[in-house]
Amino acid sequence: MKTYSQLLILCFIILFVSACSKDNEVTPANNLIVGKWLATDLKSKIVIYGTTQTSDTTLQNYNIIYDFKADNTFSGSASFLSLEEPTTNSSSTISGTYSISGSNLILVFTDPNTKKSRTETYLYAATSSVLTWTITLENFKKALADQLDSDTLALLDTITSLDLTISFKKL
Repeated sequence: MKTYSQLLILCFIILFVSACSKDNEVTPANNLIVGKWLATDLKSKIVIYGTTQTSDTTLQNYNIIYDFKADNTFSGSASFLSLEEPTTNSSSTISGTYSISGSNLILVFTDPNTKKSRTETYLYAATSSVLTWTITLENFKKALADQLDSDTLALLDTITSLDLTISFKKL
C-alpha cells in the first residue's frame, strides 16, 4: 500500500510540474477560489484489473501551494522531501491561467522554457476555507498523453477507473 500511495503522489507531482498542449479562453473567476491554498491530503480510488484500491495520504512531507489571483492567473510552488532520502528537498514552480466552467476548474500551465502549455481539467468544490480538486481517468490521460512513453501509457490502459482528489486549506 505504501508503494501505491507513493505512485499516486508521483502522479500528482507529474501533473504539477509538467506542461504542454493548447490554450483555453480565460473566464471570470469564482471569488471563493481566489487566494493561497495549501494541499493537505490526497485521496484516491482506482480500479486496476477489476480490483478496487483506495488510499488516503496526508501530504505532510509536501508543501504544495497554489495562489489564485482575481485576474484568472495562478502560480504554484511545490517542495517536498525525498521519500528515500528525507534530508533531500526538491522544489518546482508553475504558473498559468485558470477558468471555471460549472463544476470544472480548468488550469492552463505554461512551461517557461518551451512556452508550450497544457490544459488540465478538474472537478472542483470550494468553500471559504476548503478547496477540493478531483481528476478522473479520462482527464488524467488527456493531461499526460503527450508526456508519457508507450510503456506507461500501456500501464494506464489497465486502469478502468481513477479518481484522485486533492484537498487544500486556505492560507
